[in-house]
Amino acid sequence: MLINELPDDCLLAIFDQFDNLYHLIACFKVCVKWSHLIVKRAKKVKYFTDYRARRPNYSPDYVYYRDRDLIDVAGLSTLFPNLIVAGFSDRFQSEVKSVDIAAFVRKHEPLKVMITSCVAMEECCGKLEMLATDCFKPGVLTNGSYFDGLVLEKLKVVVMHSNVINLGTTFYGFQFMASCPNLQSAHITINSSTVLVDETLKHECLQDLVIYCVHYGQIWDDLKRALMKYPNLKHLALRNLRRIDDEHIKQLLDILPNLVIFDVRGAHGMALEDANYVQNYFERNGRSTKFYHDRNHHEIKSDWPQLYTKRQEICRGFDFMESFFLKYPLKRFDV
Repeated sequence: MLINELPDDCLLAIFDQFDNLYHLIACFKVCVKWSHLIVKRAKKVKYFTDYRARRPNYSPDYVYYRDRDLIDVAGLSTLFPNLIVAGFSDRFQSEVKSVDIAAFVRKHEPLKVMITSCVAMEECCGKLEMLATDCFKPGVLTNGSYFDGLVLEKLKVVVMHSNVINLGTTFYGFQFMASCPNLQSAHITINSSTVLVDETLKHECLQDLVIYCVHYGQIWDDLKRALMKYPNLKHLALRNLRRIDDEHIKQLLDILPNLVIFDVRGAHGMALEDANYVQNYFERNGRSTKFYHDRNHHEIKSDWPQLYTKRQEICRGFDFMESFFLKYPLKRFDV
C-alpha cells in the first residue's frame, strides 16, 4: 500500500507525532492532500519554542523550530492560529528583530504566555497573562520615573531573571510589578547590590512571591521595604540569603499577617537552633505558618503529594506553587 492510500485520519495521526516545524513545512509542500492535513495538525498547536525539548514530546499541541533558516515570526499567527504559549531563546532573538517579536505578540490574539530573554516586552505585553524573562531592561525614563503610566491589567504571573550586566547595579523588578495591578504570583532573581523600591505603593493582589538572591551583599533593608508592598502575601520564599536572624523573622511576621508558607531553603548559615527558634516563634504567636528550611525539606513531599515527580519541558495545567514555588532549585522555565 502506498502511503497516500492511507485514510486521512491515519496520516493525521502520523503528522501529530512530528514536533519539528521544519518537517511539518516539508510535508506541507508534498501535495494538496498533505497540505490540507498539515493545516489541520497546525490548528492543534498551543505551545511553540525555538529550542527542542530534552526528550521527544510527541504531542500534537507542541512544536519547536531550531534550524539555520529563520522563520517569519509574524507568520506564526497564520501557521498556528490557536497558539497560547511562545518561547524565544537568546540565539533566536539575536538574529530576529525585537520589533518583529513585539508585533507578533500584539497581533496574535490567543497568546497568553511569553517566554523571552533580553527584549523589553513592556511595550507589548499588556495582553499577556504570564511573562517569563531572563533579564528585564527598564523602560524608557519618562518624567523622572521608570514605567511611567504603564498598566498591565491582565498580567497575573511574572518570572523575572535579572542580569547585572544589562541592568547595572540596580534592580527595577519591583517597579515593573507595581505596573501590574492584578499580579498574583512572581518569581524574581536579583543579581544586583541595590534594589529600587517604593514601599508607599501597596499591591493588594500578590499572594505568591519567590525572591532568589544571587548577589551575596546585605540587601535585607531593601527586601523588607519591598515586602511591605504586599500585605496580603500568603506564600513567601527567600532563596540563597546569607542569613535570616531572629529579628528579621519578627519583622516579617509584622509585615505579613496573612503568611501561610515561609520557605528559606538555601539560606546560608541557618543552624538547627535558628530553625527551631523560627518554628517556635510561629507557634508562640498563634501562627499556623508552615516553615520550610534545608533541614525539613523532606516534609514537602508529604505536604504536597501532587508535585510533579519527573521533569517536564511543558507543564500543562500550570500551577505556580507546583512549578515555581516548591520546586527548588529552578533551573529553567517550565510553562
